[in-house]
Amino acid sequence: MATPEAEHFAALLKELKGRSGRSYGVLAGRLHVSTSTLHRYCNGDAVPNEYAPVERFARLCGASGDELVEVHRRWIVADAARRRPPGAAVGGRVRKRSLRSPLLRNRLFRILLRCPRPRPYR
Repeated sequence: MATPEAEHFAALLKELKGRSGRSYGVLAGRLHVSTSTLHRYCNGDAVPNEYAPVERFARLCGASGDELVEVHRRWIVADAARRRPPGAAVGGRVRKRSLRSPLLRNRLFRILLRCPRPRPYR
């Protein structure tokens, strides 16, 4: 499932691709990535781990200097969203997890076992 940040990034890639008049196959060949990988980038289903292929893509599509800066900014935001751990704050809201989840209960139990017991006051 694509994040809103990835979709925003992909919209700019798709716009650049459309203006270039080149097919996914031609662009993918010049970028040395598969056609399906490039398609996933332009649909927001994936965000590249590195910026280099994104910059090469933008330059092949004839992006201006301002567009290159915007592509870089959107890639940074989409990459950060991709790396965000599940349950982290999104848009000021925190997703709550239920303690009924056996996985979460197990993890919590293991954490509590590692904690030292409090000493009684003397």
